[in-house]
Amino acid sequence: LNTLDSLSGIFNRRHFDKRLQAELRRGRRELSTLSLILFDIDHFKKVNDTYGHTTGDEVIRSISLTASQQLNRATDEIFRYGGEEFAVLLPNTDLAGAKILAEKIRSAIENLNITLNEQTLSCKISLGVASHNSKEPIEPGFFIEMADSALYKAKQSGRNQVQIYEKGN
Repeated sequence: LNTLDSLSGIFNRRHFDKRLQAELRRGRRELSTLSLILFDIDHFKKVNDTYGHTTGDEVIRSISLTASQQLNRATDEIFRYGGEEFAVLLPNTDLAGAKILAEKIRSAIENLNITLNEQTLSCKISLGVASHNSKEPIEPGFFIEMADSALYKAKQSGRNQVQIYEKGN
């Protein structure tokens, strides 16, 4: 229970912090690539303001479930990172593979219809993807910043899209 987020049913931020540290260490030992997807719900505040927090909670639950259903391997994990923010850890996955999965998650959520109290809502998400080839050590915070800067780029470029981290951006 202490690893799960009570609202979404997926892993929580505390568990993410532990898993990220462990996967970075494992990747360093095995010289494998680790990828991270950060995403959040576009214009989520408007959902809460228009429909109320109960509806917002259901949107978070629906998006959590839909995103988790897109994961193919037992080693891939999804976490509720913050309010309407999520993280996906992908061990042994390069940038190209992570981008494909991010697009799969984006598309599934774009096509999701959430029906509540005779109303149907749809949501879109913006995603940032980063990968780290573990030949060089990296701090967890910097790795998160890489994915976060790609997420910011997705939002600045119009939302509802996947952007990848590239040095210099």
